[in-house]
Amino acid sequence: MLGRKPKDDNHPYGHGRFETIGTLFVAVLLGFTALELGIYALGSLGQEQSPGWNAIYVAVISIFLKEVLFWLTMWIGKKRAEPSPAGQCLAS
Repeated sequence: MLGRKPKDDNHPYGHGRFETIGTLFVAVLLGFTALELGIYALGSLGQEQSPGWNAIYVAVISIFLKEVLFWLTMWIGKKRAEPSPAGQCLAS
């Protein structure tokens, strides 16, 4: 939202850099999360573990939401008669 503001006296190139900084923050956060997961996974190698019910619930919910997003994107693509959203659905 802030990145859409037009340019002004203090920001002659607009506020688009704000979105870049936000994207960089999210990328760094995801990188640290991946690093922590990798360290945990390497530390638990050799231990006998099985996924708990929480993991199964999350997997089922994730599959359901992915399917809903697929059909919603297909519906929007057909409604607007645009090949792009439908093509994205079929490519994933």
